[in-house]
Amino acid sequence: MKIAAINPDSRPAGGVSKMKKTGELANTCYVEFTPHSAGGTATVAANLHGQFCAPNFTIYECLALARILRADTERTVPCHGG
Repeated sequence: MKIAAINPDSRPAGGVSKMKKTGELANTCYVEFTPHSAGGTATVAANLHGQFCAPNFTIYECLALARILRADTERTVPCHGG
């Protein structure tokens, strides 16, 4: 059975550096690197810096970013034209 992708999270993986090493190892086996993050905005920023360096980086799943975007849309004030 061939593994198509791995989906690590930097916090349980031991940090951004170790997750980046995991991505490099996956690349040697032609496995896609699709990390995700359930942390806050600082974690998301740190993860993205490490992941954009990976040649096999495919997609980034981010629960925190979804919460941030949702909060931004909830704060939007509707504009009523006359």
